[in-house]
Amino acid sequence: MRNNRAIMERDRIKILRLMALLPSLLVVIGLGQTSLVDLLNGLKLIVLSSDLLLTDYIVVGGIGAAMVNAAVVSAFNLWIISRQNIQINGILLATFFTVTGFCFMGINLFNILPLYLGAYIYTRYQEMPFKNVILMAMMGAGISPIVSQLAFNSGLPMSQGLALGLMGGILIGFILPPLSSYLLRVHAGYNIYNIGFTAGLIGTMLMGFMKAYGIKVTTVSLISNGYSGELMLVNLVICLGLLYLGLSYNDWSLAGWRTLTRRSGRLVTDFTQLDGYGPTFINMSIMGILSMLVVLVMNGSFNGPVMAALFSVIGFSAFGKHPMNALPIIVGVYLAAATSIWEISSTAIVISALFGTTLAPIAGSYGMLAGVVTGFVHLLVVMNVGDFHGGINLYNNGFSGGLVAAVLIPIFDAFKKGESL
Repeated sequence: MRNNRAIMERDRIKILRLMALLPSLLVVIGLGQTSLVDLLNGLKLIVLSSDLLLTDYIVVGGIGAAMVNAAVVSAFNLWIISRQNIQINGILLATFFTVTGFCFMGINLFNILPLYLGAYIYTRYQEMPFKNVILMAMMGAGISPIVSQLAFNSGLPMSQGLALGLMGGILIGFILPPLSSYLLRVHAGYNIYNIGFTAGLIGTMLMGFMKAYGIKVTTVSLISNGYSGELMLVNLVICLGLLYLGLSYNDWSLAGWRTLTRRSGRLVTDFTQLDGYGPTFINMSIMGILSMLVVLVMNGSFNGPVMAALFSVIGFSAFGKHPMNALPIIVGVYLAAATSIWEISSTAIVISALFGTTLAPIAGSYGMLAGVVTGFVHLLVVMNVGDFHGGINLYNNGFSGGLVAAVLIPIFDAFKKGESL
């Protein structure tokens, strides 16, 4: 028993050190892209922006500032993870990569801190360890734009807006853990981005509040161009690093990965616990490369929102996603875009194809045809639900995924007679 515990602790420390390479890589690239003066000015602009969908930080502060912002937040999260002595498992990897990715389009150190504080207050009130909810709080950063919106972009005097933003963030951080646990029942675990569904409902109610009291919310659509090479390189380095790490853990073979791809992915499917670190890291690498190919096939651009989508897919490939359950969803989204008024190569469609894999467990449980149908319906829904929360919820696809799963699962069950649809 003692030997097993020592091995687990050794692996935890090793993986934490390897995870620290990600913020280090982002800092090096970011500093190489801009001067110190421009970097600091860019970070200031990032903090003061509204952060609503779609706010590409590369447009707001420049690619250097966007990279450093992602590095700062990921390093801060990694510090908390190491201090809380949290086990390196699938949901931790999914959270770490997803939040880092969204640091390119809406998350910064200022707007996440009130949510973390709210979650901490919740644990003190419930008399439980902070480590029990910290990953929920980190993932809950998807609704952090509410803090920036109220603090700096609401039209209120600075002191009032700042106070309202901080209090709003703390309140959301407090209620997010119990809400997300309860709302898991709505989609029965078939929407991997459960926090996104929760954040979407919270954002919808907040939008009603702000509209009722005359707090302005301005639609945002800032998407960068011209940095595809640099962003592709970052993702490729990460994927190759994960492949090397996975193979080294797996005795330089793909053993176990095929078993992983037979799992449905329905919450909770933690590949690190079920299949081990080796097959998990290999799967993360394969899914990352596959996602990059999807962007290229759709003739999309690599920008802030696409970085968020790529990092999210990589992270959640430790917690439910694999090629066999994700590809049918992507095909469904592609078919919906190809037969509709929307341009397939647009960033909104490209990220919907990648984020739409939040519904991968449906394909894993009900079959490929059900997955294609689900992806098709998902795009039709996700292109409209943003109006409900006004862009406050960065996890728009997670919100849509919860709604789609809640409707389609009973229908698929009605047609299921012991075989996959």
